[in-house]
Amino acid sequence: MTDTEIIPVIDLGPYLAGASGAIDRTAGEVRFALTEIGFYFIVNHGVPSGQVREVFRQVARFHAQPLEKKAEDQARQTQVRLLANEGGNAPHIAVGAGTQADPKRTMVVGTDPPDEHSGGPH
Repeated sequence: MTDTEIIPVIDLGPYLAGASGAIDRTAGEVRFALTEIGFYFIVNHGVPSGQVREVFRQVARFHAQPLEKKAEDQARQTQVRLLANEGGNAPHIAVGAGTQADPKRTMVVGTDPPDEHSGGPH
């Protein structure tokens, strides 16, 4: 199997521990994964496993809903973004001539920036 036939596993442990040269090695691994494969796994990231499982559970719950319901949720919750592309490819996905369209959906989850009127940090 060649390097481009496997999903890269990027270990953040050395970087997070401050190992010499780790930031450059990690950046090189991420660059390879994104330019040659398109995705990767991250290990030793420090996020508790229970939190990771809960995110996967919530993502599965969200995507199990009809598209109309997901659009309603997006309108109400600024921290959830659904980028639905029902009829074709996501803008960043290149498809060669004569290939079948590959519908994509992306959900971006994050925290809202602090409200400037909330008195929180800016």
